[in-house]
Amino acid sequence: MIAEISQRWFFKKRKIIICDTNVVLQYTHFTKFNEMSFSYEEIDWYKDSHITSLKHIKTLIRVSSYLAGITYLLRNTTPYLSDAYIYFIIAFFGIIIHHFITREKVWKIKLENNTYLIFNKNLPNEATVNEFIEKLFEQRKKYLKETYLVLNENMSYDRQFSSLQWLRKAGVIDGEEFENYRKELDRLFSGKNFETFLN
Repeated sequence: MIAEISQRWFFKKRKIIICDTNVVLQYTHFTKFNEMSFSYEEIDWYKDSHITSLKHIKTLIRVSSYLAGITYLLRNTTPYLSDAYIYFIIAFFGIIIHHFITREKVWKIKLENNTYLIFNKNLPNEATVNEFIEKLFEQRKKYLKETYLVLNENMSYDRQFSSLQWLRKAGVIDGEEFENYRKELDRLFSGKNFETFLN
């Protein structure tokens, strides 16, 4: 284990662990526990800012306000609806209060299967979260470089060139590094091809 962070938000608890070859997520919601593991190949190399909220919150707010308005207008003509609008107004404000209390400011890191690693920006504090995410990105880069950045004249040129392209696309190496490694790869194989020609 390289580093870990624990975050608790109302009835949710997240623990994210950076390991040598993968990232482990332990997630508890109420009493339901899940543990998932993600390889560094699956993890994207940038984070997005996002605010989570209750699903369908806008629909619930519209429905409760619409019902409050309708029942208020019908309160004098329909006896059993005389006080119903009060309950819908209470529901309307309850939904809004719940939304503002439970919404969460998060960093999202996209995974390969269109899901996300999610970090609350402020738990335990903003500096700790940002430092942890930086460690995650550093370990991802280190692992992917050690695993895929191998230049060897005894391996296929095309396969190694494809690995270099993938590493650049994955944000592990930049354009300048890519060009340097490509030239080095070309040198390895140009010498080999010359030797083959002489033999």
